[in-house]
Amino acid sequence: MEGKEENHRVIFHLGDMVRIKEGPFTSFTARIEGINQAKSLLKVTVNIYGRATPIKLQFSAVEKIEFTSPDQPPQWDSPPSH
Repeated sequence: MEGKEENHRVIFHLGDMVRIKEGPFTSFTARIEGINQAKSLLKVTVNIYGRATPIKLQFSAVEKIEFTSPDQPPQWDSPPSH
């Protein structure tokens, strides 16, 4: 399946938490701040060294995070320390 997207569609909403799957922010957690359905782009905010940093990503570059307990709020990931 080279170059093909999966057939199922993920529905994104403002405020959803996603995990980044590719690029320099791989494995970071981000919050959706904007959605462009026509271009399949998300504007997300990633917390980098305590600062909220906006970035744009393709839908395919993220996976939606599902929380099983309403008592567990989403947590920001910190960048790996070297």
